[in-house]
Amino acid sequence: MIMNRQEIYKEMEEMFGLVPSFFKLVPDSSLELEWQLFKRVQFEPGPVPNKVRELIGIAIAAVTKCRYCALFHTEGARLNGATDAEIEDAVHFAKSSAGWSTYLNGMQIDYDQFKSEMNRVSEYLRAKHGLEMELSCRDVGVDCDFVARGKTEEEILEKAAAHGKKAHNMQEIPPELLEKARAAIHLAAGS
Repeated sequence: MIMNRQEIYKEMEEMFGLVPSFFKLVPDSSLELEWQLFKRVQFEPGPVPNKVRELIGIAIAAVTKCRYCALFHTEGARLNGATDAEIEDAVHFAKSSAGWSTYLNGMQIDYDQFKSEMNRVSEYLRAKHGLEMELSCRDVGVDCDFVARGKTEEEILEKAAAHGKKAHNMQEIPPELLEKARAAIHLAAGS
């Protein structure tokens, strides 16, 4: 059902107690789309808890120097239980990330070398702390409940390849699927 401006304003008033003036500037032709997108992105639950999403929003606002977003996400974070210390930590993290980004890009650090080093650091820390990683068939777009777990990328890919041969009649993993698999490997829940 298509909503008109008055219906959208009524929904906003129910949600916020008023119609934010910036929405009054949005043309009729895109108001409903903008409102639906705003609600979905800002308020609907997702895999990242709302407090964490708002802290990410604060960090982005700090880096982009958007005082509107900083205020919006700070209030959102507080409404979701964030403490002043958590808000300050998010801003410090953004400051550090932006600073290192400036340095690495300014010095034109070789990306492939950097990526290789970060992969080695991650693998070392996972092994040191006994963390497992995992890859599911669904992570790479295959409708199957299989999950491969292991301490190294190589171990997981070996298990995934063995499963692919047995359950999906694959002689070998196609290169494009292998790249997708490498990108999809993540820490196992509870690690």
